[in-house]
Amino acid sequence: MANQIHPMAVIDPEAILGDNNVIGPFCVIDKNVVIGDNNTFLNNVTVHFGARIGSGNEFFPGASISTKPQDLKFHGEEPPVKLATTTPSARMSPSAVVRHQKERPSSATATC
Repeated sequence: MANQIHPMAVIDPEAILGDNNVIGPFCVIDKNVVIGDNNTFLNNVTVHFGARIGSGNEFFPGASISTKPQDLKFHGEEPPVKLATTTPSARMSPSAVVRHQKERPSSATATC
């Protein structure tokens, strides 16, 4: 089935879209993005450079995927954010932000 793309959405020609995606108004999909099948992007969702999104996900208004992190260890690397295919569908809440993160060494522990 064909993708449903709102005329006010902006999709870079280098982005790769699967089938049967719904992309709402004011969504922005950057270059070097790969999106699977059957995803729904409600209004004002931004998918930044390098994101890899599986199938069957739903993104609510204001979600920002693959945003540059605030982590001071990040120095411009381009590790893509990967959101796997989910069952049942994953839902990104309004104003959710999914960022790159530097990996911690296996010996690292968190204290609270």
